[in-house]
Amino acid sequence: MFEFSIASPHKNVLWYDYRVFINTKHELEKLGCVYKKNAVNRIYLLSPPVRKSYEDVSEFEPDANNIAIIYSHFEKVENLNGFNKVFVPSNLVQDFLLKKRKESSQWFKKNPFLDSKKKLEVLPPYSSLSEKKGKPNLPQCDLCFIGSPRIRPIVEDILPIVEKNSLSFHLYGPGWERYSGNPSAKKFVVAKTIEYDQFADLALASKICLIDHHDTMNEIGAVSHKYIDHLHSGAFLISDRNKDALENYAGVCYQGRRELEELVDFYLKNPVAREEKRRKQLDIAKNYTTSNTAKKLIAHFI
Repeated sequence: MFEFSIASPHKNVLWYDYRVFINTKHELEKLGCVYKKNAVNRIYLLSPPVRKSYEDVSEFEPDANNIAIIYSHFEKVENLNGFNKVFVPSNLVQDFLLKKRKESSQWFKKNPFLDSKKKLEVLPPYSSLSEKKGKPNLPQCDLCFIGSPRIRPIVEDILPIVEKNSLSFHLYGPGWERYSGNPSAKKFVVAKTIEYDQFADLALASKICLIDHHDTMNEIGAVSHKYIDHLHSGAFLISDRNKDALENYAGVCYQGRRELEELVDFYLKNPVAREEKRRKQLDIAKNYTTSNTAKKLIAHFI
């Protein structure tokens, strides 16, 4: 069977990129592939630019079967030459890169790959999760957020709303005791970690899950793997304003604290509307699984 390796920018369990690495690796192994350092089939989970080397993949070898899955920081793409296949997370990112090629002759010269007959192919973010029935194994709440404690506009926006309306809000993630934003965030921390397979419990326990993205993901148009994980887990999501979420996932997005408060108020008071929207989003994303992604990747192995 095929041998493969994965070049991942993060091997720390606290980074979400690591979960994407683990899921992709496990699913390919389930299909009979063998993980081997510096294998001929090399999957690059890219948050550009490309590094000189990765833990399981040494220096870039143009003669290897290099496959790129670009999932963030698309504005930093500099050189895709040497990749036999390039996947991007949305049609919006695809359009952005092709437009960038046309508008910048200098960038165009750096990227002969994009001038070839090979096309950038859309591969939406994928999940290994599914819904859970019954009672959750986590405390119930109106709203929740999972993430690390860099300054989060969505957290800054929701805290005054939570306190004004006496809502229950649960924060999950490491390091929130050191959060340098609104100090009231610390009192909403429930746990420093949440296991990947607890996402379904979180969806059951929370009426609304909040999620955010890097600015360029919002502006160019790409949702994260965490966004798809939430949907597969059965969560109802409110996101910062993301073009991909709005155009391709029927997403509920806000821009500004006032709109966030209006959306929270409406969906907390209207559980039927909340369930209809949740179901609609899940129907859109249900086929974006790690299993289907692995099968697609194998089709490009040699």
